[in-house]
Amino acid sequence: MNKQDLAVFVFFTVVTSSLAIGDTPVAAQPGAEQTGAKDSITVLGKTWQFGYTAKDEQQQIMEYVLPGEVVEKWSALVSRVFIHDPEARYNIKKVLNIQRSLFPPDCINFTWTVIRQTKTEVLYTWQHDSCDQSPAEAERAFMRRVPGGLCRWSYATRVDPLNTKNLEQLDADLANLPCDQPN
Repeated sequence: MNKQDLAVFVFFTVVTSSLAIGDTPVAAQPGAEQTGAKDSITVLGKTWQFGYTAKDEQQQIMEYVLPGEVVEKWSALVSRVFIHDPEARYNIKKVLNIQRSLFPPDCINFTWTVIRQTKTEVLYTWQHDSCDQSPAEAERAFMRRVPGGLCRWSYATRVDPLNTKNLEQLDADLANLPCDQPN
């Protein structure tokens, strides 16, 4: 990976690796209304409340938690990452390879599965029983190329494995969430 690629994905790396090992970064943050984030979204018939955002000049993450939970301690989490890439320099396959490489080698029973992929979108899942002494976790993610960059919505869970009964609904919900460029 060249220096430019590394710079573009540093923030994405920190965010996704923190999710993979179970520590969501904590920082002072503006409210949802100041970041362009919605106050709440609906996934799997549940309302998720805005909990956290961080950004740099190339990327932004927004995280949503269930009522009564916080991003520092969640049972399930819905996240949106927007990677600014107006010239479409980074293809989805490259981003997936980078993300997969972020999981530490000590992950127990780690699996990574691409469900479907085209040049402009991908649906994939990963799970592990434990990574770097963190609890078991699973994630389903939908990433697509949109005007201005790449948009990735994901649903992560620590207590309820990705249930095959709700995957079709989850996939539809993730695919239908907004992917507008952040402010």
